[in-house]
Amino acid sequence: MNEHLVFVGQASSSFEGEILKTLLASRGIESVLSQESVGHVTGLVVGPMGNVHILVSEHHADRARETLDEYYREHRNSEG
Repeated sequence: MNEHLVFVGQASSSFEGEILKTLLASRGIESVLSQESVGHVTGLVVGPMGNVHILVSEHHADRARETLDEYYREHRNSEG
């Protein structure tokens, strides 16, 4: 991925980040996950240290945000 990457969303854990990365890939959107490495070293992978930023190329940003919004809407509806 040689294009400029932009932030499109945030996951609360590495596990959720991988789920969202797979979801985006299923829609043809390549993504990169970025997480604070200190959290893994110290074992603090909850809260701000556990947050994972989801980055995609500018070209796919709008479609990626729509996909993530849809995921979170469905996720919230299935919990309640």
